[in-house]
Amino acid sequence: MENIQFISKKKRQIFALWAMLFLFTFAKAANPYLPLWEHLPDGEPRIFEDPDNPGKYRAYIIGSHDVRYDSYCGPDIRAWSAPVEDLSDWRDEGSIFTYYIDGQWDVMFAPDLVEVKRKDGTKEYYLYPHSRGANREAMVCKGNSPVGPFTPINLTDDGKRTLPGSIMGFDPSVYIEYITDPNDPDYAIGFRAYGFWGFQGSNAAELDQNTMYSLRPGKQIINYFIPASSSYGVIRDPAGTTYPAIYPDENLSAFNFFEAASIRKIGNKYIWIYSGYSGPDYGLGSTNSALRYCFGDTPLGPWRSGGVLVDSRAPVLNQNGSALQTTYSGHNTHGSIQLINDQWYVFYHRAPRGFGFARQPMVAPITIEWDEKPVAEGGKVIIRAYDPYAENNQWTAKDSQGREYTGAEVTSEGFHIYGLDPYQYYSAGYACYLSNAGSQQDSWDIWNNDMPITGVASGNIIGYKYFGFGGLDQDKNGLKAFDGTKPGNNTQFNLWITPKTTNAFKVNVWLDGPYANNTWNGTKIGEINIPANSIQETAKFSVNVSSFVDNLAQKHAIFLVAEGGSGSLFDLAGLGFSSDQKGIVRPVEPAVSISVNGAAMDLPVTPVRSTEGNGITGYDIYETTFKLPENTTEIPVITASASDPNVATTISQAASVFDTSVVQFTYKGVIKTYRITFIPLSNLTDPVQYSIVNCNPVFEGPAKVAWGDVIGYLDPGTPPGAVTFTVNVPETGTYKMSVYHSTPWGAASHFYQINGGNQIIYNYPEGDWMVSEFVQDIALNQGNNFIKITYRSGITELRRVDLQRYLTTGQSVPVTANPLRAHMVGGLLHVTGLTVGKTVSVYNAGGAMIYSGIAESSEVDIPLNDRGVYIVSSEENSVKVVNVN
Repeated sequence: MENIQFISKKKRQIFALWAMLFLFTFAKAANPYLPLWEHLPDGEPRIFEDPDNPGKYRAYIIGSHDVRYDSYCGPDIRAWSAPVEDLSDWRDEGSIFTYYIDGQWDVMFAPDLVEVKRKDGTKEYYLYPHSRGANREAMVCKGNSPVGPFTPINLTDDGKRTLPGSIMGFDPSVYIEYITDPNDPDYAIGFRAYGFWGFQGSNAAELDQNTMYSLRPGKQIINYFIPASSSYGVIRDPAGTTYPAIYPDENLSAFNFFEAASIRKIGNKYIWIYSGYSGPDYGLGSTNSALRYCFGDTPLGPWRSGGVLVDSRAPVLNQNGSALQTTYSGHNTHGSIQLINDQWYVFYHRAPRGFGFARQPMVAPITIEWDEKPVAEGGKVIIRAYDPYAENNQWTAKDSQGREYTGAEVTSEGFHIYGLDPYQYYSAGYACYLSNAGSQQDSWDIWNNDMPITGVASGNIIGYKYFGFGGLDQDKNGLKAFDGTKPGNNTQFNLWITPKTTNAFKVNVWLDGPYANNTWNGTKIGEINIPANSIQETAKFSVNVSSFVDNLAQKHAIFLVAEGGSGSLFDLAGLGFSSDQKGIVRPVEPAVSISVNGAAMDLPVTPVRSTEGNGITGYDIYETTFKLPENTTEIPVITASASDPNVATTISQAASVFDTSVVQFTYKGVIKTYRITFIPLSNLTDPVQYSIVNCNPVFEGPAKVAWGDVIGYLDPGTPPGAVTFTVNVPETGTYKMSVYHSTPWGAASHFYQINGGNQIIYNYPEGDWMVSEFVQDIALNQGNNFIKITYRSGITELRRVDLQRYLTTGQSVPVTANPLRAHMVGGLLHVTGLTVGKTVSVYNAGGAMIYSGIAESSEVDIPLNDRGVYIVSSEENSVKVVNVN
């Protein structure tokens, strides 16, 4: 196999160092439980023995990785872990698996990772990475540690496809059942393995223990394992489908499978968890942003439906309790349950603003009731939301009409189920109740655990559940003890706000609920008044709340209710309590600056997004350009500085005006890298226009020539539509490329690959035939170069590309649409875009005129005696036709 990329233990340790050094910037316990800048969806929780500390155990979350921003996931499987003794001390284990083949990285969707303990005591770890590479979805990898390195075990010798018999499909999940009965036929091998997979259709099978990727001999794949739905209660499986893995008396419309199977065992029963449509069963709209469960006596059922585990839209009662309402955005979710320190938790993910490409890992406590009676004899499993302070330790939301949501409560706590330490700073991003679900923004800054809520308007409600005003008197359930509020603390409540209006406004602070009625029993405990004409910069505003909170026990919610005029009132950065004994400071990341020849640059605020071509797996690389003055020939000099003297700076100067400078800033062990390229925009040659159909096009998938000189049908397929064409340039260097395209049917994009390098995403502007500049400059070699264009999304047709060479001297020639076009049709040079009555001439590469005439129409066919390079001119414009064939 070629170019297969694995993650070494050394690299894992570097990632872990990053995380350990970075913990100073974010709350030790909150929800999401990883840093707000980390976007790890599809998390599968596991408990494994710490490979570096035998006898100690760690909680692991293994997920995909949202690093692309314009599509799901990324090129790596990511893992974080924490010692079970301290569930606030999460460590980034780094990218535990990537796969590089044929010049690009596979995108990885929802994975699973299981441990197999052999009879001799050795441990093996099987990773099911869910590669989206063509013919590699069923890939399975093996390693000796839960964080790798992992090696694919079921690929062909060239590494391009899985071996025949590989059955694990979409969203794979595996359950290992250990055999302790000497009379069991599998006692010698010690375990059985079961596989589950499916998207909008559920499948299961017993795996061959010798391969861990193929069907066990003598067994069959169970298709239509549990009923799949297209929305709540609507079965999408073919009419008449039977389900042998479902009890005959079960309501098939109650299962609602969508994707994301996972299985656990509790007592003598098996729990099958999955993303399933929910909502109408408790009075809300249908969503797949929920986890459901069913239960049975064996890993392959038969099953009974259990209901909803968690709805990430955060259902609660409405103002008067007459109905349930959602208080967070929905999109999708994926996860499972895990027992840690004798407490069960459900793991899932949320999508701020409903934006599915920046998902964050969430967790909530649950309580599980089960009996010894087999399910076949009426035994049950009941999973409900857990609250250590509630009656029967169960939280619920039940409206006045009897509709009840029994799933886990969506809170700001994370693992800190006794409430958050009030005397800490918390980013606005930990809000779990938003009346304006679109107001919470993404976070991508690895130095700054900040996630603002923006555009807060009058009447907006922002809620945080819960703060542990009663404290925690001793370490418990992997949580560290902390002091709560006490009489005499003189507690203040603090908000960090950026005013967005010149008018006065206020923020009302409520305890327990945002309404003073029997449904919510809220109490208004303070007002924060922001005067008119306040400076529109982030500042701290405070109110004394000691008379309300310094005598509180247990945990309580805080709600913020904005009040003022119309429009946006403020952005919220964060909040927290302080006292005479405990101050509070908002952590602010150091500011960095870069200058070119003394001129300050505008630096990007978001890192480079990952693509299949660049294989980026983090948020630490930034790229920007700097436009040099006209006729610049000297190499630019980069200088850099930071607002904090603890930031170390390393600069690698460019070797020429066409090279890249690199600046690295290191703060408490965490590195940000800035790459600067230079653009002498005033120094471009005239554009040379390359008709794509006349540059030796090589097609893949459905792509082909359409309508004479148009490349069309760059559509989805196996493989997707693609064209590779050849351009011949006179010298090596940096070129600006523009594309002549038609994109009238809405948003569309292609992958571009230059000479087999990294793929670049180009998003086309919408419109009919137009010239638009390529997303970035390209490097070409003297002679032939190969440009591959591959379908990504939407529909775009292409006619030509325009190339301009960067020089050290010369005048700017802007790229504009040239109506004159020429290409070969048989033995004729077909010229279009002419003005009737104007002279048209054709010159060969040596400059000799081989044709001249008056255009009698807008197009003309000119016979040619040979092939090569021609210059076609009229009295208005000209075009170079290269590599006519």
